[in-house]
Amino acid sequence: MKKTAAAILVVLLLLLGVTAGSALGLQWVIAGANRLVPGELTGDRAGGSLLGKLDLEGIRYRDDALHLEIGSVGLDWAPSALLRAKVHLRHLHAAGVDVKMLARSEQETSEPFTLNSLPIDVEVEDFTVTGISVLEHGAEEPLLIDRVHLAGAGRGSVLQLREAAAETPVFAATVQGQLSLDSQQDGRLTTEWWLQLPDMPRISGTGTLQGNAKQLQVQQAISGPADVALQATLMDVLAELRWNATVDIRDFNLQTVQPQGPERIFAGAFSGSGGLDAFTLSGTST
Repeated sequence: MKKTAAAILVVLLLLLGVTAGSALGLQWVIAGANRLVPGELTGDRAGGSLLGKLDLEGIRYRDDALHLEIGSVGLDWAPSALLRAKVHLRHLHAAGVDVKMLARSEQETSEPFTLNSLPIDVEVEDFTVTGISVLEHGAEEPLLIDRVHLAGAGRGSVLQLREAAAETPVFAATVQGQLSLDSQQDGRLTTEWWLQLPDMPRISGTGTLQGNAKQLQVQQAISGPADVALQATLMDVLAELRWNATVDIRDFNLQTVQPQGPERIFAGAFSGSGGLDAFTLSGTST
């Protein structure tokens, strides 16, 4: 069944690939897409073919609720891998992504989407998006994301992340490891991140997340104005979240966040447990 669907997809891509490498072909593809979407889709230039390397410039989509502009897109993939029931993406690079939400999206009540296993194998060597700006409806300033990067593979219920990373002007994080779409199967991720708020000292951390959606163990070692060790257990992550955690704080100089205040070295040990609506905290400090 997978190979039959893959073969049909190859034929469709062949038909598109013959035409998508020219300005006329781009307009033909866009005209077909405009019959399927509620708004207007336009593009300035196309080069290459959908059967291998494809370059697009000046992609724009507009409707009553959304304006989307993408400066450039570069795609290189292996369509022959579809015959082996696999999507193999060599690279997908997009730059200059500008998103404007013109209206608040209405939340529709629907059954939660679940995916316990991939219908086809996936290999992603390099997925990178740079220069992202997202302006939500009613917001004065956009959310700026310098770079998003993903490299990894997926087969069945198992996802291998060689790297999943995001960078903004004030925050960056990188995640590596293995996770599972099956909420009963364990995974393990390593994390590395930093946070730099205006007029505040830089905070950075490393750690691990291990377990599954039923029970997830979190460990983080945080450095900055203080050395902080965090250990937490998250339970029923996808349902009614419950948690318990301990935090050990050492050598926190209050002057690093309040330079005009008195010099004081703070330390403490705290613990807590509960859920999203109610929780308890306790601890001691010196």
